[in-house]
Amino acid sequence: MDFDAVVIGSGFGGSVAASQLAARKKKVLILERGTWWISPETLGKPPPLGPGQQRMPDWLAANKQPVQYWPRPDNKDGLLDVFASLRTGRHSDGLYKFSNFDDATTLTASAVGGGSMIYSNVTIQPDPAVLGQIGLNLGAAEFGAARQWMTDFRGPLTRCPAAG
Repeated sequence: MDFDAVVIGSGFGGSVAASQLAARKKKVLILERGTWWISPETLGKPPPLGPGQQRMPDWLAANKQPVQYWPRPDNKDGLLDVFASLRTGRHSDGLYKFSNFDDATTLTASAVGGGSMIYSNVTIQPDPAVLGQIGLNLGAAEFGAARQWMTDFRGPLTRCPAAG
């Protein structure tokens, strides 16, 4: 099979690159080492299904895709799930990996969606004064463009494909 581009990783950079190439009618292959992580539906009422659609867990099972469940640290049990999702020598498929260095500690993720599994709230617009303190002059137009991209491209990537 021939491709115009091969994108390594499905995080922010990979998603942007793949969606921009696809918008230009390029045939794109995305390679991802991580598993699918989804939220258990018991955390909220799932949206109604449209004609020909199926729930993500059903689609993943039918396509023999590995899946783990995303922890929600909005309660005590969810916080415990976050700790249980750490990648260690005894749990090599964990979502999160902490790396400690002399001057920094990093958190990375290995999943379909890459780093966006960690930074899923980056489109929340901070107070302009806070951005000004660190030298970023981003305004409503920049945040509007980011939200539109999330709606047009990233949002569809997190939805279950149609059955068929």
